[in-house]
Amino acid sequence: PSVRRRGMRAGRRLMELAFEQGLASGCRACHLDVSSMSPAVDFYEYLGFRVLVRTEVPGLPGVPAHVRMVRDL
Repeated sequence: PSVRRRGMRAGRRLMELAFEQGLASGCRACHLDVSSMSPAVDFYEYLGFRVLVRTEVPGLPGVPAHVRMVRDL
């Protein structure tokens, strides 16, 4: 069974660690891909990500759009 960890700030801490490691490795930005229907989009925007591109699959009804998000480090 899945255990929910919302409200414990674990996701934010993990992402901040990824940002720190990216900077230490010389990265200048973090990109991620997510379904536009996912509640995670709001979480990533809260962390400073912005939608770079939104992709829809033409001719496939019911397939949610996909978003590429980016955050400068």
